[in-house]
Amino acid sequence: MAGDPVFDWVAFVLGVVAGFGVCFMLMRRKGRVSAPPPPIAPIELPPELRAIVLRYRAEGRTVDAVKVVRERMGCDLRTARHLVDHVR
Repeated sequence: MAGDPVFDWVAFVLGVVAGFGVCFMLMRRKGRVSAPPPPIAPIELPPELRAIVLRYRAEGRTVDAVKVVRERMGCDLRTARHLVDHVR
């Protein structure tokens, strides 16, 4: 401590108040959880697109495969990534 009892008590009280303020803000923020994303609908890739995706994945070009799926299928990024990752 600094040696001055008044300063010590003021610093202690300010620390406690700041701690409660931070806890209060974190608890309020915890209630603002966003809704989970909707499940991805099962979609089947056309055979020619499936062949392209498999070739790109074998070459390690996953990003290009996702781009092609998004362009040809007109789906969002999350769905396209799911399709590329789960194509067999």
